[in-house]
Amino acid sequence: MKSRWIVLSATSLAMLVASLVRANAASPTLTIAEITRNGRSVSSAPDVTLRRLDHTVLQQGVHDGQTLPDDVQVDIPAQETIVVAHAASTGRSTLTLNSGSTDTFHYTGTLESVTVSTGRTAADDPLDFFRVSGHGIVAAAHGTVYSFEADPTSVAIDVTSGSVETTKSATTAAEARALGQPTANQVYTERVDSLSATGRRSLIYNLGHESAADIASQVQLDRAGVAAFDADAEINLGTRYYLGNGVPQDYAQALHWYQVAAAQGNAFGENNLGYMYTFGHGVPQDYVTAVHYFELSAAQKNSMGENNLGYMYASGHGVSQDYAAAIHYYQLSAAQGNAVGENNLGYAYTVGQGVSRDDETAVHYYQLSATQGSAAGEDNLGEMYALGRGAPRDYATALHYFELSAAQGNAGGENDVGYTYALGHGVPVDDATALHYYQLSAAQGYAGGENDLGYMYDTGHGVPQDYGIALHYYQLAVAQGAAVAENNLGELYGLGHGVPVDYATALRYYQLSAAQGNADGENDLGIMYALGHGVSQDYAAALHYYQLSAAQGNPPGEDDLGEMYGLGHGVPQDYATALHYFERSAAQGNAGGENDLGHMYALGHGVAQDYAMALRYYRLSAAQGDPLGEDSLGELYALGHGVAQDHATAQHFFELSAGQGNASGENDLGYMYGAGLGIHQDYATALRYYQLSAAQGNAWAEANLGELYALGHGVPQDFTTGLHYFQLSAAQGNAVGELDLGTMYAVGHGVPQDYATASHYFELSAAQGNVLSDVVLGAMYEKGVGVLRNYATALHYYQLAAAQGNTAAAAAVQRLQQLMRQSPPH
Repeated sequence: MKSRWIVLSATSLAMLVASLVRANAASPTLTIAEITRNGRSVSSAPDVTLRRLDHTVLQQGVHDGQTLPDDVQVDIPAQETIVVAHAASTGRSTLTLNSGSTDTFHYTGTLESVTVSTGRTAADDPLDFFRVSGHGIVAAAHGTVYSFEADPTSVAIDVTSGSVETTKSATTAAEARALGQPTANQVYTERVDSLSATGRRSLIYNLGHESAADIASQVQLDRAGVAAFDADAEINLGTRYYLGNGVPQDYAQALHWYQVAAAQGNAFGENNLGYMYTFGHGVPQDYVTAVHYFELSAAQKNSMGENNLGYMYASGHGVSQDYAAAIHYYQLSAAQGNAVGENNLGYAYTVGQGVSRDDETAVHYYQLSATQGSAAGEDNLGEMYALGRGAPRDYATALHYFELSAAQGNAGGENDVGYTYALGHGVPVDDATALHYYQLSAAQGYAGGENDLGYMYDTGHGVPQDYGIALHYYQLAVAQGAAVAENNLGELYGLGHGVPVDYATALRYYQLSAAQGNADGENDLGIMYALGHGVSQDYAAALHYYQLSAAQGNPPGEDDLGEMYGLGHGVPQDYATALHYFERSAAQGNAGGENDLGHMYALGHGVAQDYAMALRYYRLSAAQGDPLGEDSLGELYALGHGVAQDHATAQHFFELSAGQGNASGENDLGYMYGAGLGIHQDYATALRYYQLSAAQGNAWAEANLGELYALGHGVPQDFTTGLHYFQLSAAQGNAVGELDLGTMYAVGHGVPQDYATASHYFELSAAQGNVLSDVVLGAMYEKGVGVLRNYATALHYYQLAAAQGNTAAAAAVQRLQQLMRQSPPH
């Protein structure tokens, strides 16, 4: 879940809806007060459909007097009209849902938020209970009798008595341009007033087709109102200057008109002044002064002032950070149906700031916010469905909300639509569509979009791979402190993609990412300490960061933590604990965890040896294209462990692994060619693969490459070069490399013959269970070559080799035991 504390944006300055504080605490129950068909009263309407917010059918047909559930969509057929009522001791408020309309009802604490998707709804609302919106228009009625009509291209509001304040929101980039606004999701306010000097009783918004003449006319009305000391007109004119809507953008003029309105005690002017001081627009940034104005606005129960004061407490701007206070003000704002307050309250429940984490409650508030068309609420609600938090995981519903958010130009929504298509969540993978939405998001400077666009270029998904462009977008996101981008940028430097390998720089970015609690950053930082890249090798530090990453359920972190326990790096070797973490990682589909879990079964570490289970997990890993899993699967086929021995299949998987540059796969493929297993023996090809693998420091390949040079297979015999590779392999503790190096000293190839040094390397190799070293050491101790003759020690090594099935050693054991009985050692 992305961190999205939302403060009312500059565009929301124009949302001049009046306070919707309720004077009574009446029950919010809605009942169907009247049903007519073709002008005649009827008791039921079988053609009316009630749907849930996810559009699934809740009920078919309704009847007179029925109670409507909360959070319901009502579809009215062409011949029907339904009156929905809310009654209290002080009277009754009604909405008349006319034929052919679709209305969504959502209870928001003290009022019913009603979204009109299409058709006409008439409001008679003396209790001030309903709030009506549709197609980017929100109407605040204050008990006024009015009607609200929406269709895909326009919204019309007719006033019978009193006044209605409406907020117009651009919902597409084209509409934003038509309104003279720089981006989508911008708003301004109109006051529809039957008692005004202009006599306006209705207003029609042609969505996306607002003409320059219309805007000019509205500016004239605002100026006329300013001349009459109308605070609402002062706010409107200030907002026009703020946005550059119908007048040149001028923060100084915006500030002036907000100050004039605030001086009259106008809560919206106070709120908007607070906003300007918060972001330093037209004035030096001053959080303390901003808090002062937000407090004035909130004291008048202005829902925007309450929300923004909550934001200041949540962020610790101008006041001491106090999540409890933030929650208090968000709750006040949300209780009035403020969509931004609802979204922020939802986020608080999502992350558990000021309240206990509660995903279901978070979803509730996101739904309230999204129902009003809040782009941030729609995006966050989509994320909850995508993650299966507070609601069943439902990628289709998630995408629906992401697309609603993106349609308003919300950069987070655009990014999430792209992410959905990139991963194929509920839709086929579509890199081109993902790229398009990432570009839209990044163009607005959204860090998530910049990072994900960089990742597309980093991996070559939907675009030609270009590390330079990836670097550029990662850097843009890092400049905004995006932890994921910090980690990705660190990987470019760590791998030398588009830049020279620079472990110190990689380490720095991993540290920045890990400091923000990014699980991948913690894991990669652990890898740096484990390998000693850019820092002194420190298994304890590596273990610490792996633990942090695994504690967040990060599959690579769990896998790497398992490896620490499996190898005994930084902790006592503990196969049971290693198995636990490998299982957790594999359960999340992590290919590395699946491969390592396969190893545990193949080797019988922490679990009974079971090649069938090893085969299962290797296959899962290989199916994801993991080169380690492919190599491991190839080894099972090469050895016939858990499957019938099949060198052709083994070769196939080794080739897949080697094709991805995996050093182990390259070595194993080289061995197939060198030994002629299932293919024609080809030392030249074996040499090439060993060289590729050895260049990556693979100890097995170094030993195998040394053998080719020592034996002159595929190359001129060269003991010096052979010795060099044996030394490299032995330096990494490879048992075969140690055996081969000992052999070179024993026979004097490439070095002066030195049995003592030879025995040293044989002992290192034997300590790892190498059967040939056991046999050689047995012979050396039996003959007294390079060591003092010692039949007991010789017998010990022969017995070790014999226990592993070496027949020569078994014969030597019998021979030596007989010799010792005849001539006891002295």
